[in-house]
Amino acid sequence: MSTAEELERKLDSFFEMVEQIKKNIYKPSAVESERVDRPLNAIGDIGSLWHAHTTKIAITFKPPVAIKAACQCIEDCSNLVAPLAAAYMGMSDEKDGVLIRQETRSRIYDLLSVQLQFVKELKAVPKDQDSEKSGSSNSTLVSVGEVWEMCNKLKELPKLSLAKLVQAKLSEYSKMIQDGLQDLKDWLEDPDAADFDFGDENSDSEEDNEHNDTNETTTNEDTIKLGERWADKLVKLEFLYRSISKRRCTLLSTETLNTIYTQVDELSGLIDDLVCSFLDKNDCSEIQELSDTVDTKVKSIVDLVILKNQDDQFVKWVDLFNKNFYS
Repeated sequence: MSTAEELERKLDSFFEMVEQIKKNIYKPSAVESERVDRPLNAIGDIGSLWHAHTTKIAITFKPPVAIKAACQCIEDCSNLVAPLAAAYMGMSDEKDGVLIRQETRSRIYDLLSVQLQFVKELKAVPKDQDSEKSGSSNSTLVSVGEVWEMCNKLKELPKLSLAKLVQAKLSEYSKMIQDGLQDLKDWLEDPDAADFDFGDENSDSEEDNEHNDTNETTTNEDTIKLGERWADKLVKLEFLYRSISKRRCTLLSTETLNTIYTQVDELSGLIDDLVCSFLDKNDCSEIQELSDTVDTKVKSIVDLVILKNQDDQFVKWVDLFNKNFYS
């Protein structure tokens, strides 16, 4: 007969298993995993089963806890962890696409995170069979809804639209451009302002600061002009992202969508470096070199969205974009 001690052991084992997968899911695996047939469908099915087992767990843990049934429910849900990890580990960027794989990993990670919290709450439930001593079940229901929600996210994976994912990412990167643009505008208001003070308790003495002040140089005029150009170009680039999202994502092939995501992701890092190079008062020649690299990356993205035999309003707009962006 199952006992409260056995139930605690099963909860501990479940927790450790989930925690281990959660810790390793973002780490590159040295061992190539066997690919599961139609991994997104497999993960979606696991999400459905996980949802059902979570419902049963919530019912069996309602005081007084049904120890035997609870043990079986925890074991059934525990048995889904390894297949879930295996289905994801067998995915690859080449066969499934970078963005789809990343989104799958993110959703699995979110499920594992809320599941850990749910198990903690289950462990806190009194296992005494006396209902008067068992208290309320409210604590067990705090995370159960979150687990259901994450399970539903897994169930959606087989029907996931890559185009919509790319559109969402373009929106995220547009906001990052806005942040970079604001930083650049702030710098342009006073290019010679002192660097940010991070409140370091071990900062230089007043004598050292006075010495540093005497060595400060004014920002090169060419650097300021380049910064002004990029303040204007970032506005145009953000509009390019919105135009691609609205007018091209649903027309592009899976391969092109994956490539666009990869290119835009790389461009985001380059733009961050470019803005920081202004703020850090780098040499103008270094900033110009990075500027040229960003220009080249933007061109590669534009080339991807110009469809063959497609002469619509978007193509005419891109011609105008190129003329203004590179002038």
